[in-house]
Amino acid sequence: MYYTSPETALQSVIHHGLIPEDHVEHIREKVENSDDYMDTDYGIIQELINENTLTCDQIRDALAEDFMMDIIDLDDVEIYPELLETLRHQDESTGETLAERYHAFPVYLEENTLHIALTDPTNIDATDDLAQYLNLEIITYLASADQLQ
Repeated sequence: MYYTSPETALQSVIHHGLIPEDHVEHIREKVENSDDYMDTDYGIIQELINENTLTCDQIRDALAEDFMMDIIDLDDVEIYPELLETLRHQDESTGETLAERYHAFPVYLEENTLHIALTDPTNIDATDDLAQYLNLEIITYLASADQLQ
């Protein structure tokens, strides 16, 4: 699961009433007293998912509403190997592919427009960098983190 700003994702699910704030504070204490997570908000989200209090789909839906983005269900997307190649270019400095770096999945290509699925609407760099690198217009959709992985 990846979010540029796990705090934004956490605030979104609280705002939408998906989890009570007092439960989040209880989990926050648990995470802060643990060495399992480097980022507290990320740890809280992961713990809420682990205890089945929250799902990746619920996070996606809340963020999609907050950021007015369309949702895509990757289970309904036909995968074309040649389309996957668009994001397989590797960054020589990190060795990551574009898909790994931006946590993006190519969905559809039409003329000069690439439609991609992301899990994080706050990752503006993904859209801007991919558009510049690929010389394509980028249209984004929100996908569940578990589907994107």
